[in-house]
Amino acid sequence: EKNSILEVQYNFFKGNMDNASLLNPKITFTSFMKTLEEKFCINKDMIIVFSCNKDWYKYLVVNIYSLLKYNKSIKKIYLLTSTNNISDIPHLKDIIETNNNEIEIINIIPLLNKKLKKNCPNSNTIFSDFCFGRLLIPDIIKEEKALYIDTDIIVKKDISNIWKYDISKYYIAGIKDYGILNDDTLDRLQMNNKKYINSGFLLMNLKKIRKDKIVDKWFEIVNSKKLTYPDQDALNLVCTKKELYLPSIYNYNYPVTQNISNENKVKVFHYIGDKIDWIADHFNNEEWYEEAENFHNEFIKQETNNTVVMLCSKERLKNIAISIYSLIKNNKNNINKIYIMTETEDIEKIPNLIDIINIFNIQIILVNYKKQLDIDFSNNTSSLIAKIIIPEIFNEKKIILIDSDVIIKKSISQINTFNLNKNYIAGVKDYRIDDLNYKLEKYINIDFSVWNLEKMRKDNFTEKCIEILKNKENIIDEQEVINIACKGKIQYIPSIYNYILNITKEVLNPKLVKVYNLGKIENEELFLEHPFSGEWYEEKEELQEIINNSKQIH
Repeated sequence: EKNSILEVQYNFFKGNMDNASLLNPKITFTSFMKTLEEKFCINKDMIIVFSCNKDWYKYLVVNIYSLLKYNKSIKKIYLLTSTNNISDIPHLKDIIETNNNEIEIINIIPLLNKKLKKNCPNSNTIFSDFCFGRLLIPDIIKEEKALYIDTDIIVKKDISNIWKYDISKYYIAGIKDYGILNDDTLDRLQMNNKKYINSGFLLMNLKKIRKDKIVDKWFEIVNSKKLTYPDQDALNLVCTKKELYLPSIYNYNYPVTQNISNENKVKVFHYIGDKIDWIADHFNNEEWYEEAENFHNEFIKQETNNTVVMLCSKERLKNIAISIYSLIKNNKNNINKIYIMTETEDIEKIPNLIDIINIFNIQIILVNYKKQLDIDFSNNTSSLIAKIIIPEIFNEKKIILIDSDVIIKKSISQINTFNLNKNYIAGVKDYRIDDLNYKLEKYINIDFSVWNLEKMRKDNFTEKCIEILKNKENIIDEQEVINIACKGKIQYIPSIYNYILNITKEVLNPKLVKVYNLGKIENEELFLEHPFSGEWYEEKEELQEIINNSKQIH
C-alpha cells in the first residue's frame, strides 16, 4: 500500500521490534499488521455492482451511502444504468469521494438493445429492463468475482465475510427464496429440485460464468419464454445445479426469506415490491429510513423552514404546550413558525405557551378558525370543517399538520424529502381502511401529515371536501372526508412518523419511532394506562423543569 501513514508505522515497528515487545509482550508483528489492516483496510477486494434506471437514483444513493458506511473493504463499485456521467446522479460523487472509493458508471442501453430481441416477451413489463443488468455483469466486468446488490436494499452491517465464501464450483450464491418455493413457480418452470434463490443479492463467479458461456443461455431463455420474474427465473433455470445458498441475514425479507428470530443479526434488509410506495408501507422499513435520514443530514444539508399547523379544541388546550415542547426540542432548526387553530386568540389562556415562546424564541400564532370563513358551524360540524379549511387559511406552499395528542421524540427533518408534487398529502397508512363506509384506494391517519397546500388551492380542495360533507351520508370524521377528496393522491410514509397502536403498522424497532400518537383519550385514568403515556409524561416533566429553571434565572 502506498500509504505514507501506514509506511511510517510499519517501518517504526519493524525497526523497534525488541523495544515494542518489552513494552507489551503480547504485541507481535502479525497482530500489529492485522490491526493496521483493519484500520487502513489494506485488503480492499470486494467488487460491488448495481443496476437501475434513473427513477431509482434517489434510492440508490441511500443504498450506496449505507453500504460504504459499514464496509471499508470495497475495492470498486460499478453502476449499470442509462448514463456514463456521475453528475447525472445527485450526491453520488460526494458519497464516493467522502469514502475515498472508486466507481465506474456504465451506460448499458446499447448492450441491452443488442441482447434483448425486439419481440422479447419479458421486455417492458412491470420490471424495468435494467433488471437484466445483472445478467450482463460477466460480459461487462472483467473481474473474477462480483457481488450484485439490488437498489431496494439497505446494508446495515459489515458484509465483508460474504467475499470469503468459496464459490469456485458454483455460478452464483444467494438466499433461498421461500416466497417462490411456496407458490407455483417451480411447477411453472418445471424445476423439480426445489432449489431457487432470490436475485436481489448475488455473489457471482464471473470467471466460471464466462468460461461456460452462461450469459448466452440466460438471454436465450429471456428471449424465448414468458417469465413471471424475468431475470430471477432465467438465473435459476440455468444455474439451479450450480447455486450455493447463503444465510438469510444477507438478504432479509420475511416471509420471502427465512424468518430470523434475532433481527440484530441481520446485515442486509431487502424491500421487495413493485409499487411506487414500496418503501413507505413495507415490513421493517424503519431501517431504511434511518439510513436515509443520516444520508440526508450529511449530504443534502438544506435549509428547512417548516410551518406547523396544530388544531386543538378548547378542552385540550391545557396540554398542547407539551406536544409543542416535544416538537421544538428535537427540531430547533427545522421549524419556522407554529400556528394553533383553536377557538380563542388569547395566548395567555393556554398554559405554559408564553414560557415556550420566550425560552425557545419560536413564533407561535393563534388562529380562530371560526372567524376565517363564512361557514355554518352549527350542528356540531366544526370538528369536520376545521381541517378542511386549512388550504384557504394559510398561504404557505406546504405545512405539517400535527395533532395535539402527538409527542415528537426525534428529528423529523427528512419529511422534506417526501415528493408531494403530484399528491395532496403524505401520511401514515391507517389500517382501519377496511372498516370505512366508502371504498378507498389509499387511506391515511392525518394526525401527523404533510399537506401540499399549493396543489390543494389550485384544485379547489376545500370546496370538494364541503361537497362531500353535503352529499355523502355516514361520514365518520374530517379524516374520512379528506381521504375521499384526495382520490388516491396520497404519499404513504412509514409508521415511525405516526405510531398508533393497532391502527398503523407495527414498528419492529421502537428505538426508531419519531412520533407517538396517544389518540383522543378523554378519561384521565385510561390515559395513564396507555402504553405511550410514559413518553407524554417524560416531556411534561422536562418542560416543567425548564420553565421552573427559567423563572429562577429570571
